[in-house]
Amino acid sequence: KANTEKNKLLPRLGAVVDVTDNISVFANYSEGLRGQPFALFSGTPEPEETRQREAGVKVDTGNLTGQVAIYHIDRSNVAISDPASFTRSLTNGEERSRGFETDLTWQVTPSINLLGNYAYTDAEFTKNASTTVLSGNQLQGVPKNSARLWANYNFASLGVSGLSAGLGAYWQSEAYVDNANTFKADSYHTIDAAVNYQTTRYNLGLTVKNLTNEDYY
Repeated sequence: KANTEKNKLLPRLGAVVDVTDNISVFANYSEGLRGQPFALFSGTPEPEETRQREAGVKVDTGNLTGQVAIYHIDRSNVAISDPASFTRSLTNGEERSRGFETDLTWQVTPSINLLGNYAYTDAEFTKNASTTVLSGNQLQGVPKNSARLWANYNFASLGVSGLSAGLGAYWQSEAYVDNANTFKADSYHTIDAAVNYQTTRYNLGLTVKNLTNEDYY
């Protein structure tokens, strides 16, 4: 059993500036520190540390709301598999994630609402963490591109208060399934649907995912 103890000042800074009544710009910086759960380690593990920077623009015109943001996240002391052991891990990984994301909501009519978002993520190891996890390797399970489009219809205009239904699609590009980047899963898309009924006292919802029975990892 290994015990780790570390104290560190973790700053969090942020600011928002209203450029106009409808447009704001923002920026923030934060650091994090956490333990290493759910793993056995070769030696005493170091706590994982993160540093995050983000900046972007927010828009709210009444019918159209959303934001665009760029970000950069560095992680150190990341747990990876120990190549000398099948059951233990090491805390010598370093990762960097950077990219941008955007999401927009458009109230087309009082009954129709559209939501769209897109994210680009470049997540990779930034040092040789082991003989198989090399600098430049992409993080497992993280697609470089992902997007969602969703349409929602509110039946209040037809005299059915509280009832709404939605239909949407999700897509993501191919992604590695291991940190050694030996195997890669193909890109895929799914079609999803939902029905929701809401009152002042309760909210009932039913969601059906992958209507087209897409096979994906």
